[in-house]
Amino acid sequence: MKTFDDYLDLRTKELKDGLTNFMLVRSAISPRTPEEVFAPCPEGDRYYMDMDAVGRKMQAYLKECYEQFCCMIDVVLEGQPDEILSKANKSKLSICRTIEHKLTFCTNCREALDLALAALDEQVRLAREIYKEKNPEA
Repeated sequence: MKTFDDYLDLRTKELKDGLTNFMLVRSAISPRTPEEVFAPCPEGDRYYMDMDAVGRKMQAYLKECYEQFCCMIDVVLEGQPDEILSKANKSKLSICRTIEHKLTFCTNCREALDLALAALDEQVRLAREIYKEKNPEA
């Protein structure tokens, strides 16, 4: 019988593998040029470059997988204090912005990937802790 940890491990590995491939093979961050007029933006100062059709399909697949993953995490975190929910939401935002290729301060895709993977690890850590608190016998 699969446990919560087994399922979480499987889904996390799937997301990490997909995100790594997507970011390192299908993504690119456009460097700022000296000629650009720099207007400070709290979301970032660099853009992701356009992707080909395969990259867009990978992006859609990752987005769907991550939304399903979040549904599972949200159930576990239900009823938690605002501090924990805030940490989870911050991690979620970081991952979503990476998958959706929103503005970034990252200078390259490896840096953006590392931040997203760290955020995913934080979500998993929170979910495991809360699940064990709610289900001590599991």
